[in-house]
Amino acid sequence: MSGYGQRQSGNREAYSLLFLGPPQPVLPQRIYSLGHAGMGELKIFLVPIGYQQDGIGYEAVFT
Repeated sequence: MSGYGQRQSGNREAYSLLFLGPPQPVLPQRIYSLGHAGMGELKIFLVPIGYQQDGIGYEAVFT
């Protein structure tokens, strides 16, 4: 996972998280539930962004 951000008006920051999954299966664009030990269950919208050298890239954008 990696991320990048850009400051917007009102001191809110928009950012993206990039994930790398296995080559198969390719997950469709939709909302997925992710579990985190400290934060519990998170629902995020993931979009496949293409094949990478080691698998499939996915992006989640937060605004």
